[in-house]
Amino acid sequence: RAELEARVAALAGALAERGLGEGDIVVAIARNTAEAAIAALAVTALGASFASASPELSAEMILARFAPLQPRLLVAHAAPQPHDVLTPLAERVAQVAAGLPSLRGLLLLDAGEPEARGLPLLRLAELPAEPARQRSWPRLPFNHPLFIMFSSGTTGAPKCI
Repeated sequence: RAELEARVAALAGALAERGLGEGDIVVAIARNTAEAAIAALAVTALGASFASASPELSAEMILARFAPLQPRLLVAHAAPQPHDVLTPLAERVAQVAAGLPSLRGLLLLDAGEPEARGLPLLRLAELPAEPARQRSWPRLPFNHPLFIMFSSGTTGAPKCI
């Protein structure tokens, strides 16, 4: 637990230094990994809201979910995996980034190489594993939105929940 707390605090500190904070929205195209969980915890620790989509979805399906949110940061896996069968994930991440004009940065969770279209690029692996200083976690109201989820989209466009 101490290692997890340190990694979350380190990423939260790096994101806070880049201006991310309460009220911002962060979206993720992420595989089910420890790095994705760390990113979600770091984002919500700052009071920002976090929404994710499966990397198996098409860029169009991801944009249908993320575009209305006007996110500030995109978190993504982009490295190819043997089980990938669609358009390469790095290409879909680039398509999503290009379709979200509100983005101010891209955080890569792995060694992938998407076209970042001039966005500031931050790599999780290049950040320190320990926080630069002790963080105090914000106290947020009970009804503060931390996670944004979506309807399936089977009866029309997906809707935020």
